[in-house]
Amino acid sequence: MKKNCLNKLSIQISAVIILFGALALLTFSFLYYNKDYFFNFVLDLGIISDNTETYATEIENKLIDSNVSINDINAIDEILGSSEIYSVSIYNADDNLYITGSYATILEDFIISTTIYESKSIYDVEPYYSILELKDGSIEIYTYSYALAKSVIPYVSFAAIISLIIFIFPTFLFIKREVNYIVKLKDEVTIMSQGDLDHPITINGNTEIAELSKQINDLRITLKNNFITEETNRRANYELVTALSHDLRTPLTSLMGYLDIIRFKKYKNEQQYNLYLNNSIDKVNQINELANKMFEYFLVFSKEQDTELTKISLGVIYEYIIENIAVLEENEFIVSKQIEHSDNFIFGNINLLKRIINNIFSNVSKYANKNEPINIELITDDNNLKFTVKNTKIHTIDYIESNCIGLKSVKQMMKIHDGNLTIIDDKSYFTIIITFPLIK
Repeated sequence: MKKNCLNKLSIQISAVIILFGALALLTFSFLYYNKDYFFNFVLDLGIISDNTETYATEIENKLIDSNVSINDINAIDEILGSSEIYSVSIYNADDNLYITGSYATILEDFIISTTIYESKSIYDVEPYYSILELKDGSIEIYTYSYALAKSVIPYVSFAAIISLIIFIFPTFLFIKREVNYIVKLKDEVTIMSQGDLDHPITINGNTEIAELSKQINDLRITLKNNFITEETNRRANYELVTALSHDLRTPLTSLMGYLDIIRFKKYKNEQQYNLYLNNSIDKVNQINELANKMFEYFLVFSKEQDTELTKISLGVIYEYIIENIAVLEENEFIVSKQIEHSDNFIFGNINLLKRIINNIFSNVSKYANKNEPINIELITDDNNLKFTVKNTKIHTIDYIESNCIGLKSVKQMMKIHDGNLTIIDDKSYFTIIITFPLIK
């Protein structure tokens, strides 16, 4: 299934940057366009002193003391000079024509000049007005104070810092959260690499990192299950080999005893000789059967992963079971059967299915009481094929030997078919139930 693009970490990071970048820009814009409130507040507090009248008076005194002419512009400019926060404009009082003036040097700063031209608190203030009589005429002097402009840079800096905080802090928290998640993931992978497969991998969110965490956790679970399976199989094989060595020892001991009797000619007559010889052959056959069962078990175990399953009609299984029932009846077993025919199918391997059926009927033929009926049931429901065999037991040493290997093979083959094996072994009866899932 295609992953939702909104879950991508790069998209989420971009969204956070765009969102809080826009919020920071809006904050800066709000603070900038409401700057007059701040400037008026500063003006009301009296933090910045305004000495416009004093400065204008000094200019007037210098002009009078210098006795300059109204037309001596250079001399007037020299007297005006330059000031950081004051601008002066001089007009002819008779015709209102502009004569000369000076501009506050603070206006040369781009940020300040741009800001105060949009600020009524600074740019639209009333100038200090005065009229001065010179030797050849009267002049009007307009003195403008831009003392409040000194607060522009601090205010713009404050607005920029607040906006940057609004942008950087949430973005930093988001990235820090993802980095902490990566560090935590690294620590948990380190724990897993040290052999602790019980420690779960934390899965937070639905980003690529969370998806990676999920895949690593799935790998952890798979490895853990594989180790458990390997340990279970190792223990099962060890138990099988242990049981097999015990099971082989009994007929081997008997066989050695019979062969010693024959080798040292301890028999009394030819009839006794034939008895020991036949017993030896029986023990050899028993050992051979145990070996065949063992090889079959390991062969099935090795094919667990690569056995090919095909679609098989239940009719094929019915026919093979009926053939085995006929063999039991020919050997004078009493069989009570209930077989319901069905047109369904299962996935299976025909050779393994025959081995399963052969193992079951082999146990029945060897260890079932001929004087009691063998109940065989083959039925289907909506989901499964169920095959049940129940017989009355006869107790021999060989009973344990056969079931130790043969039924383990059946269990392994049922596992390959995704089926189930159930064994009920009580004092008098032995029941085996196998189920196969039907193809829907």
